[in-house]
Amino acid sequence: MDRAKSAQEERASRGLDLDQLSRHFHQNLTSKAREYLWSRGLSDEIINKYQVGYEEGSSIGFDITERQTVLSDYFEGRIIFPIKDASGRTVDLVGRSLDGSEPKYKSLLGSQEVLYNEGGIHLSDVIFLCEGIIDVLTLVQNGMTAVGVLGATNFGAGHAQKLKGKRVFVCFGNDDAGIRNRERVAGILSQTADEVCILSLPQGIKDVNDFFLRVPSPQHVFLGLVQEAARNGRYDLFRSDTRLLVPFFHEVVKRRAGRFSGISTGLEPLDNLLFGGLREGLYVVCGEPSTGKTTLLRQMADHAAASGTPVLFVTLEMSAFELWARSISRILGVPASEIVTGRIDPGRLEEANREYAETAKNICTIEGEENTSVPAIALLVERTMNATGRRPVVFIDYLQRIPAFPHGRGDRPQRGGIGETVLLLKRLARRYSIAVVVSSSLQRNTTPESRNGYRLSGHDEVEWTADFLLRLRLPEEVTSGDSDCSPVVIEVLKNRNGPLSDFRVEFCKSIGLFRVPPPSG
Repeated sequence: MDRAKSAQEERASRGLDLDQLSRHFHQNLTSKAREYLWSRGLSDEIINKYQVGYEEGSSIGFDITERQTVLSDYFEGRIIFPIKDASGRTVDLVGRSLDGSEPKYKSLLGSQEVLYNEGGIHLSDVIFLCEGIIDVLTLVQNGMTAVGVLGATNFGAGHAQKLKGKRVFVCFGNDDAGIRNRERVAGILSQTADEVCILSLPQGIKDVNDFFLRVPSPQHVFLGLVQEAARNGRYDLFRSDTRLLVPFFHEVVKRRAGRFSGISTGLEPLDNLLFGGLREGLYVVCGEPSTGKTTLLRQMADHAAASGTPVLFVTLEMSAFELWARSISRILGVPASEIVTGRIDPGRLEEANREYAETAKNICTIEGEENTSVPAIALLVERTMNATGRRPVVFIDYLQRIPAFPHGRGDRPQRGGIGETVLLLKRLARRYSIAVVVSSSLQRNTTPESRNGYRLSGHDEVEWTADFLLRLRLPEEVTSGDSDCSPVVIEVLKNRNGPLSDFRVEFCKSIGLFRVPPPSG
């Protein structure tokens, strides 16, 4: 029995008739929702054919944890797109927010195996592969056969097999992630499709739907883009960088318009050095003992989560309980030891927990084991993106404990050590366009080239591979970091496309807090 059929039967046994729910949501399509779809250029004919729906009110809904149909607001205020398999059975529902709330797209069951509109693949030998559902509907409305990837990072050999023998035009967005994803997807498709061509959109155009809304005579111009992509030829190992010029220009224009800020670390001097905060790449935070590497990572994680960013925090040193205690100690301003040992007043603790709840709902703390390898973390990233519709930030404490691959794999000898681990972590950051932040130890070293008697563990490979290298150290006038609040220097030793510098912070060890001191004078 195939997986899609098995899932369908399981849902039926739980009372989840997705075909019936699709009809309900379609009948519930309000004038407000229909006007939004019209604004995206979709006709009533295409809206009705694909049973696009809407959820307003909580007359029907879902409880994922209880796995049954209940009253709920899971899709409240969202346009709903039924996801059907090749035989026409509804296997999932995806809701898109209308008010800009995150996640923009929200999946009921997180189906990854099905392409949107894959039932239309048999209609033509020429298929247009898009990222967005509305892009697919736009092309179908204009007489083309199109399918959509439900999360471009999930595209794999199983999806490519569905397009075997077809001539496929990959039509992804014009941003940096779209460029990277289309190259990866085209490479996978080239193993099964009869021909793979990458269609490049004009400068200033966001995606396929944007193209058909803004370009005069869009069908005629789009046909020209298709012919140009066909002339450029089949995807192969040599891909001229000409295809990147317009998208890269578009990316710079976007950044010039201010849409470039990263995810804030909570420390303004560091955000400034990193051009707005954490962005895609591998960040390594190193430091000698007692300088607060773990504390800094957790504080940055809490700050990112408080802004609504999903956070995966992999800990191989402290327990989840100990990390939570440090987060609570920052709120209460009391030593974490009072929380861990139970000396804190329960009433104050309950109040702090309520305050921390909004942050905690965006953090998933994973207590790592010996097989918490890079592939295992990649799987967690995919699940997080499917569940939230947003890209997470990954924090790992600490680097030397993460194996590149699970232990005991007979088909792959353990090789490379920390060098292979950091390389795979960097590839993880690139593949999913996320920030990966890891702590790394410094080893005591008295050689002349060492910094203050310490040297980065696995120094050469880590420094070569990392995109950003930060070091915590005590100032020269401080001989010990044992005092409760002591100065610490944060040095940016490597910063791709940015300056190298340092700045001072105060590290209050007992309450687990890094803070920027006020200007002197």
